[in-house]
Amino acid sequence: MPNYDTQNRKDLEEAVLGSILIDSDRGLKEIVLKHGLDQPEFFIEEMHQKIFYCILRCWENNEKVDLISITKYKYEKVKSNSADSKLFDLKSIQVSQRISSSAHIDFHILILKQYIMFDYWNKRADEIINSDWNDRDIFEVSNNIIDGYKEIENKFVNGITQSGNDILEIQRKKFEKIQKGEYFTIPTSIDEFDEFTGGGWHPAELTIIAGRPGMGKTSITMAIAKKASFKNNNKGLFLSLEMTKLQLINRVLAPDLGISYQKIKSLNLSQEEFNKLQDGYKWFFEHSPLRVFDRTDAATLYKIIELVKKEKPAFIVIDYLQLIELTNESVRGKVTNREQEISTISRGLKALATELDIPVIALSQLSRAVELRSNKRPMLSDLRESGSLEQDADNVIFYYRDAYYKKMNGQVVPEMEEGNFEMNLAKGREYGTKKFDCHIDFKTNEISNSTLFEHQDYGPKTPISQPPPPPLPPSK
Repeated sequence: MPNYDTQNRKDLEEAVLGSILIDSDRGLKEIVLKHGLDQPEFFIEEMHQKIFYCILRCWENNEKVDLISITKYKYEKVKSNSADSKLFDLKSIQVSQRISSSAHIDFHILILKQYIMFDYWNKRADEIINSDWNDRDIFEVSNNIIDGYKEIENKFVNGITQSGNDILEIQRKKFEKIQKGEYFTIPTSIDEFDEFTGGGWHPAELTIIAGRPGMGKTSITMAIAKKASFKNNNKGLFLSLEMTKLQLINRVLAPDLGISYQKIKSLNLSQEEFNKLQDGYKWFFEHSPLRVFDRTDAATLYKIIELVKKEKPAFIVIDYLQLIELTNESVRGKVTNREQEISTISRGLKALATELDIPVIALSQLSRAVELRSNKRPMLSDLRESGSLEQDADNVIFYYRDAYYKKMNGQVVPEMEEGNFEMNLAKGREYGTKKFDCHIDFKTNEISNSTLFEHQDYGPKTPISQPPPPPLPPSK
């Protein structure tokens, strides 16, 4: 966990405590304790420790937790009418006003646990460094550390699924969904990829799709999402933090209306085309299984989580990850520690995929290091903030279009060949790695598993003769 931020940790502690104090009816006791958060010492701020101690005492006695109930136990930790007592009351009110909803307590605890584990390993490292090895048995120290690791792994790493009963319950629920036809993968319409992965996009998985500008990330992924929704009537959610909702809808409709996206964008349309566009809008808003949103709907991680929980889609695509803000106060370009912020966001998206049991697909930027190599094909190390993204993602996919670089070098590329792209599954946690040669027709957004019109010679071509036009009708 790079760049340990004490203030961020204290903010997380406040968010967890605030969630408990404002929502006593949600059954938060079970959520908190299942995460292994059961000791006041897990909080680094002293007053947070005392507040959590009082919360635990309320839970022990099966009492409702709120600002009033915790005060009856505060005198076990502070003296009556003391400065600490007044500070306790003030801090309790402060944390209860910290957030407006407990909806994200799982996410807050998830990040807080990372800090706790970081502290644990720091203490163990200090123990090793500061030990007087003349008086201690190295094997004894080693065994103590291993035992401590097992203890904290059981508590925090394995989490709520550590018991056999929990695992069986998860499998039982999935089996019931399958029986009802509710649990399914999302086919991408790239048949070879779907066959290799056992169905396409899988529930509870975070997939990162990355490529350099010009590779067609948005167009290709939009085409896949559209097919995934329309073909099997899956409710999909496509969120763009770069394009407007109108631009997204136009991209969806243009191929089916037979009108170019550029013509729709400029409204350079005939009356007939304009009427078709109006009918298309009406159909989209009333019947489209693919819902589109822009940053006015959800620009922060918390807003995205709220949106997805409200919409309950079969899958979600986010374009793109680096434009997500962590909080409403986070302003892109003014964040001092962007790497840690991206790490928090990627873990939040993975937690969202797991909690709702849906595929989460996030587009991502690549660093300029790709352009410095003779072979322009991306590698995992090219991911922006690659450490956290590579670790958190179940799958990492790279798009690469050779035609883009050929045109940059002045070569003539046949129009149909421009849609050839390489889909490189560079990381597949459950599947391994493989490259797939694919094609997208940018006019129709049709995707296939094969590349078209491969040519070695890009010189001038002899025009194909066209049949003569039909004769004009005889004049009257």
